[in-house]
Amino acid sequence: MIGPLNVYDSRTSDLTVCAGGSSRPGAVRVTLPFMDIFAPFAGHVRFEASDGQTVTTGDRLAVVEAVKVEAVVAAPGPGVVQRGSVEDFSRVDGGDLILRLTALPEPGQ
Repeated sequence: MIGPLNVYDSRTSDLTVCAGGSSRPGAVRVTLPFMDIFAPFAGHVRFEASDGQTVTTGDRLAVVEAVKVEAVVAAPGPGVVQRGSVEDFSRVDGGDLILRLTALPEPGQ
C-alpha cells in the first residue's frame, strides 16, 4: 500500500506528487494539460488577455468587478489562453468558468 499523496502546487501547471507523505526526494512530476480559471465572485468580467495569447505566471487574465470592488484574475502558471463562451463585460457568478489555460508544449516537443 502506498499511503497518502502530498501534492505541492508551486502556482504552475507542474504538480509534484510524493507517495507516503514523503518530501520531494523521489517525487513524480506531472504536467496538467490545462487549468480552468473561475470567477472569484459575482460581478462583471473584463478580459485583459486575448484568445490564443501566451501568458506566464502572474500575468493579468481578467478583472471581475462588483460594487466598486475589483479582483484581478492572474495566471496561476504559464499557458495559452482559451476564452470560452463568456463575453467581455458579461455578468458572471462566483465559480463560473471564465477561461482555460492550455499547457505550453515541453521544450523539444
